Amino acid sequence: MIKKILSALCFGLIVALVAPVQADITFGIDATPSFVSSGTSGTLVFYVTATGADQSKQTGGAQVGYTPTAFGGASLGDLTLGNAMTPTGVFTSLTTSTVGSSYGITASGGPFTIGSRLDLFSVAYSVTGGSTGGFNFNIEPLDIGGGSLINPVLFDPSGADLGATYAGNEGTITYGVPEPTSLGFLMGAAGLAALRRRRKSA
Repeated sequence: MIKKILSALCFGLIVALVAPVQADITFGIDATPSFVSSGTSGTLVFYVTATGADQSKQTGGAQVGYTPTAFGGASLGDLTLGNAMTPTGVFTSLTTSTVGSSYGITASGGPFTIGSRLDLFSVAYSVTGGSTGGFNFNIEPLDIGGGSLINPVLFDPSGADLGATYAGNEGTITYGVPEPTSLGFLMGAAGLAALRRRRKSA
């Protein structure tokens, strides 16, 4: 019995070692700056990352649907979004469509090699008013009516779906909350200033 178990375990280990690692192409969004105050302008960069053999694949177009949502005390009325642009001249043709409170971007051009990361396009944003909460920008399919969807997809030069994943990918901006590293730096600076004051008074 023990020999059978050990044999099964050894077989499973061999299969795991021989089986190729599943490569992946994944959508993402960078939001810069990630913390804002009233009057702040910034940029959302839509990109794809690739691992393994998928880094050598080429893209000739992309289609992305995304929806901004407010959280905390923020209001979507304080957020303005621009049309898609090509940050590095990747695509020669871009269109931005509005679907209710959501947005669709379609692009074509290339072909371009994905590599480890390829920036697809950018969207300018600005915020006015507000002091708490923030906004999420979530990549998702959009229903444009009549049973038609804007599905997030990356195309190869022939127009075939490259199978990029997008579930759960989002960018976030937050009102007036520094990033942890910035907050730590500020606290450290405050501590040094307090220590200096103590030494002077001693």
